[in-house]
Amino acid sequence: DYSFKQAEDGIAAQVTIEQNKERRVIETTGNGRLDAVSNAIKLYFGITYELNVYEEHAVSRGSSSKAAAYV
Repeated sequence: DYSFKQAEDGIAAQVTIEQNKERRVIETTGNGRLDAVSNAIKLYFGITYELNVYEEHAVSRGSSSKAAAYV
């Protein structure tokens, strides 16, 4: 699960990660939603990585269209 809100320095996120039937809420920030979730994953698993490519496009028309994202 996740939730976002605007912060002074970007986006604040609360990300719930469940592993081995145990849930933990991670609070992080990022320059956008993807960065905030990525930071939560890094913090929870104690890993480092770099997102090299991110692309997104609409899969239908209109303001309520769905989108596909590629990371």
